[in-house]
Amino acid sequence: MTITLRSRSSSLIRASLIYLIDGLIAAISLVAAISLRVGSLRAEEVLKEHLAAMPLFVAVALATFAAMRLHRRVWRYTSTEEVFEVVKAATAAILAYVAVLILIGGAGWLPRSIPVIQWFVLVVLMGGVRMARRLAAEHLGGRVHPPKS
Repeated sequence: MTITLRSRSSSLIRASLIYLIDGLIAAISLVAAISLRVGSLRAEEVLKEHLAAMPLFVAVALATFAAMRLHRRVWRYTSTEEVFEVVKAATAAILAYVAVLILIGGAGWLPRSIPVIQWFVLVVLMGGVRMARRLAAEHLGGRVHPPKS
């Protein structure tokens, strides 16, 4: 009984941490995409003019990631299959976000290039964090032997 409660609690903490990391990455990807498109000075103005843009994207992204069960994958064993799942999830999240913006009539401010730029940033950040976790696990576990200088 104790082991079951402990493992459930551990799973809940792990899933919460993954959602937190993915939510932060989603927010960063939107800011980065806007900054890359309009410049960092103008990006701050754009985000201030559209305060709901970032929370809306984070909510849509997290809902998409949850629906695709991205949090259930084991980062320690990240492979090309995991990267393809990240690509699918990022694509679905950005398409859903654009669809929501169009439905609520709030897509007028969004240059068409931002979702494309954001997709690249989101895939690189999400895939990069997962691959970094795998490399850290392998290195700390003694399975990776860096070349000696």
